[in-house]
Amino acid sequence: MTNVILLQDVIPYRQEELGEGRFAKIYRLQDFHLPEVNFSLAYKLYKKAHPPVSSLALRSIPAVRERLAESKRLTFDELTAWPLRVVVDASNPDIARGIIMRQIPKSYFFELSMISGRSKTKLRDLGFAIQSEADCINMGTPFMTTMQRLTMLESLANVLSLLHRPEIGIIYGDLSLKNAAFRVSKSGFAEIILIDCDAVLRAGTSSAFGHQPHSPGFVPPEAAKSLHDVNSRSRTSMAANQAIGNWHRQTVATDTYKFGLIVLRVMDPGRHASQNFDPSVALEKLPIELSKMLTASLESTPADRPQMDEWYRGLAQVCSVQPISRVAAATRSSESLENSRRNPIPGWKKVRPGEWVRTTRHEP
Repeated sequence: MTNVILLQDVIPYRQEELGEGRFAKIYRLQDFHLPEVNFSLAYKLYKKAHPPVSSLALRSIPAVRERLAESKRLTFDELTAWPLRVVVDASNPDIARGIIMRQIPKSYFFELSMISGRSKTKLRDLGFAIQSEADCINMGTPFMTTMQRLTMLESLANVLSLLHRPEIGIIYGDLSLKNAAFRVSKSGFAEIILIDCDAVLRAGTSSAFGHQPHSPGFVPPEAAKSLHDVNSRSRTSMAANQAIGNWHRQTVATDTYKFGLIVLRVMDPGRHASQNFDPSVALEKLPIELSKMLTASLESTPADRPQMDEWYRGLAQVCSVQPISRVAAATRSSESLENSRRNPIPGWKKVRPGEWVRTTRHEP
């Protein structure tokens, strides 16, 4: 399967703009289909002001999905807006003009109530999961229960653990509250969708966009130390150049550290939560095993942090024994994914957010 598509073949299907960021605009695609998926698609167009992006560097990202077993691809499709094609112009195929990806379902958006009395459609990113109950009421977004917060974190741990699998070897990198959105289903689960997945990278490399930054409030200790080394040495020295490289380095351990900060802040919501580094309240709300993992995730020594698979298994175990999960499991598989998969997937049953089991034959 080719991972490249011509811009000229995409433009006729481009509809209204769905959103805009610093480096890209996202457009809805009408009646545009890819043979391997059956959900609505969007075109992420890179702005011309953005430094050119190598199409060759991007092509390896859609290929990640193709290497997954079928049940894991279903998880990927549900929990990420993963790049499916790299868009290039026929006149300059070496430069990526954007990507084709899953259109984020409407259930991840809400009408934000503003002081003026008007409302504005907003993506419900994880920043809204750390707001106080009063602020959530004022803004018109749900204030989640403790169990909903845990199921949301479970789905995030699920997709990060998939990325970190040895056969995949992908680091998300600039993980923060802005890079995932959440929704709460009628059956009680909360789950995420991971966005900006075109900027992921392999261990020891840069992303297709170059070195990834660390978002403010999510700088891991090893990067902070490198920044100190840069500031304390001549920028022309070899040691300073090495320190600059260490500042940009993203690893599975930095992903885990940032996930730990998300756990800390989601479990201790309220004013100033976005800059909270004190885990004491979150630790009291978590079962003992998860408390241990949170403490270890925030360790300054990267090797002492747990793997994301440990987080996923720990959260899945906690959520699976709760009454809300047992009740929801009976109804969740029949609940349609709004603006996503419009028809049941033959031979598969969804039992939890991001978890699918085969109902007809065993997967090879």
